[in-house]
Order: sequence, then C-alpha cells, then structure tokens
Amino acid sequence: MIPSAHMGYLDAHSDALLDVAATRGRPNGASFVDKHLPRLMSAGVTHQFLTVGGDFPLFASDLGHRDGLRECLAMIDVLHCEIEESRGRMLLVRDPGDLAAGGLAAVAHLEGVGFLAGDAAYLRLMYRLGVRSVGLTWNDANPLADGCGTARDAGLTPRGRAVVEQARSLRILVDVSHMSERGARETLDVSDGPVIASHSNCRGVYDHPRNLTDDLVRDIASAGGVVCIAALPDLLSAHGRPDISDMLRHIEHLVDLVGPSHVGIGCDFVNLPASMLTSAPVAEHRAQLERPFPRGFTSPGDLRSLAHQLASRGWDSRAVAAVMGDNVRSLLQRVL
Repeated sequence: MIPSAHMGYLDAHSDALLDVAATRGRPNGASFVDKHLPRLMSAGVTHQFLTVGGDFPLFASDLGHRDGLRECLAMIDVLHCEIEESRGRMLLVRDPGDLAAGGLAAVAHLEGVGFLAGDAAYLRLMYRLGVRSVGLTWNDANPLADGCGTARDAGLTPRGRAVVEQARSLRILVDVSHMSERGARETLDVSDGPVIASHSNCRGVYDHPRNLTDDLVRDIASAGGVVCIAALPDLLSAHGRPDISDMLRHIEHLVDLVGPSHVGIGCDFVNLPASMLTSAPVAEHRAQLERPFPRGFTSPGDLRSLAHQLASRGWDSRAVAAVMGDNVRSLLQRVL
C-alpha cells in the first residue's frame, strides 16, 4: 500500500508537449488538457516534468530548419495556454509552494540548452517564463559540453560552467541525463549541490551510452541528487521487447548502490504524431522511437503497477513512495 502521506506519482521526464505543439489548433489536433491530463490524473500522477524545448532534433521537424529559440518559445506558449485552459486542474511550478498546490503540477524542462549559446540573458528569460529544470546537452556536443553520444567524452566548456553556475543562482534544477560521463562529473563539481538524472538507467545492468556508471550514480547520490529510471526500451535491453521486470532490475540495482532515497522514475514516454516520425530530422532515430515500450509499462497508468510490484517484493510503503515521487519532490523543494 502507498502511505496516505504520499502525494501521488511524479514522472521526471515526458515529451508529451511535442505531440501537442505539433498539432494544436489543427483539425483533430492534440490538446494536453483533453488528451494527456485526464490520463495522468486518473493514473495518480500529481507532478509531471514536461520538455518545452532543447537541442533534440524533433523540435526542427515542423519548421524544416533549426531555430531552437523560436521553437522553445512556441512550446512554452503552448504550455501556458494549456494551463489557462485547464481551469485550475494544472499549474506551472515556479516556487516551492506550487509543489503542494493541487491538480497536476507541471515542471518546465529544457532538454539541451546549446541553442541559448550560454547567453545569460536568455537563461534568465527562460526562468521568467517558468522553466525550472535544464539539461545542458542532448546526445550530441554543443557549445556547452559533450553529450553521451560523443566519443571524445569532453567535459564542460567555459560557457557550460557559466550556465551551471547561473542555473544554480537562479534556483533551476540541473539535469545530467544525456551528458557525457566527464561532463556530468564536472557539472556536479561546478554546481556544488544536488542534480538530477531525470531519465537515465544503469550501465551496471545494461551497458548503453545513455546509462550511468555505478561510480557516477554514487557521486550524484553523495551530492544529494536523484537518478530516475526510464522506460525507454533502448536503455533497458538490446534485443526484443523488454518488460516491467527490466525496469525493476534497474531500480533495484540503484537501491543496492545508494539506497531508496536517491531513486526516482522518469518514464520518457514518447508521444509523436506520424508527421513527426516521418520527417527528415528524425529519420535516423525512427527505429528507436517506434520500438514498443516494455510489456506491463506502456502508459502513466502503469506507474501504479510498478509501485505494487515494488511492494510485492518486500519494500515498505515509505520506500515505495520515495521512489515513486517523494524523492524528486524533496529535491525540487530544496533547489527551488
């Protein structure tokens, strides 16, 4: 059983706004309030990180060219419009008090900020528009650092160090998912405080460039941070279709390393219209994006099943609640 003090589930990573931004306002277009919000609320999700821009190539598909700032501003506008249309069922987290305000608390996240080029004014603008979580890179290198898909494994550039320092001063949570190993370690050093890995699994279970080494997991935990397990199939296993037991293996590996107080869930569910899957910018990623999610974990509603499976393995209710949301909520409370 989940204890009564448990506020509900928290998902530390979702690309659902991509679906909405690509089709909102068109005939049969998606609306977050109509399509995604009811599913999340019925699943018991009370806090949702939502990607509102970044270096990820999907953001270029509708425009036909890269204009990261324009794309980001358009997605932030979509989020604000959806919140207004939710009539109180959804709010944007700006301050610690918003974490307990009721409804669905949305945390605006940038997945790579190379498009800001380290400009302090742009990061301040993102903060004023409600962004409270930033990852420095996607898989590729940018002017700030190397991503995990870059073989040279370089660390932070001077611009990258400045961005981490500024995020810390603005009380924006820094995310090391998608970063190179060295870049993540240097981010920990510069931030001098807790960070999150919002959707990264364990190399100790499955060796994938996106996954974290055991040593890095320990370092994140030692700094007071949280590592969140993702359901993205490519991070769970190499062949076939994984199932929920693969997620459980990663979760229990993390707990063996650092205990239940530094573990969370960042589902990384991909919600993309067909027009985006067939567009040129995502051609090389299409096979990964179309790979089925794990059996037993294909939608937010399966968070409840995951919690029950942890309980059935002998976890006490406090540990289950910690992993399913309380750890990341506590981290946000401290950072904000």
